[in-house]
Amino acid sequence: MTGWSYSLDGRLAKAPKYQDVRGFDKSKNSLFGIHVHVDAGGFVWINLHAAEKPAVLWSDDFAGADVQERLAGFDLKQYRFDHQWRQTGHYNWKTLADNYNEVSCRC
Repeated sequence: MTGWSYSLDGRLAKAPKYQDVRGFDKSKNSLFGIHVHVDAGGFVWINLHAAEKPAVLWSDDFAGADVQERLAGFDLKQYRFDHQWRQTGHYNWKTLADNYNEVSCRC
């Protein structure tokens, strides 16, 4: 099974089996734009509102969230990537995520 592919700017690059569909226009099937803010600690905040200007700006609700006094003791430049793991199987990925969250939650 082949899927659609997009360029780094979100434009549809190819849509297998759609090239011969009457009226199909690749330029009208691009990904929606998103808004990204990288804070002082290097964390990436994403706003999925597709409008050119999002309804809620970073400065409206989150300004200063990354420079709170309680975060001053953390030097994130000292943190290093520790590990990752991979699990494969013949099932829907959501099943894996649901099962992982159930057994790893210590609620």
